[in-house]
Amino acid sequence: MSSTLFFGYSTTLLDERVFEIVPTAKFRTIAKLQNHKLVFNDAANYESPWHGATANIVPCDGEEVWGVVYETEQPNIGVLEKHLVGERGIYVAHGVMVTTPKGKMLTCTCLKLRDPLPLEGVPSPQYLSVLIAGAVQKNLPKDYIAKLKSSKHNSYDGKIGISEKILLASI
Repeated sequence: MSSTLFFGYSTTLLDERVFEIVPTAKFRTIAKLQNHKLVFNDAANYESPWHGATANIVPCDGEEVWGVVYETEQPNIGVLEKHLVGERGIYVAHGVMVTTPKGKMLTCTCLKLRDPLPLEGVPSPQYLSVLIAGAVQKNLPKDYIAKLKSSKHNSYDGKIGISEKILLASI
């Protein structure tokens, strides 16, 4: 079975989130996706278990999105798609070229929203805390972590339909 590199920039920054879905995934490095920015979008006809908008990437000259590269078997990309958003298929696999801190270029697959609503949304504090915890866990650049920490959230304080293990890892 062939392996592929997966670039995670959302809740997949956090090891506990990735390994819960694909236990055989192997962390390889951190990397940045140049000329893109991280945004939070709601998706058409989808209610997020996170009770807020989810991470997405969009082209934007001069910006960069930091994330992690995992090696996994090709079929596991479909497993990630299904687990992260269920059967509705709101994410689509997308090929990207990322750059490691040592300047090495890697071809990866990542997931981006298939049909994001046109306006940027706001994530729940729980979702944002998982992104930040993953960024800290992987030692992403301090300015990128600060940028994540400065993101607005929707102040949702109810129950989240996500594994308690993941939420505890982000505290």
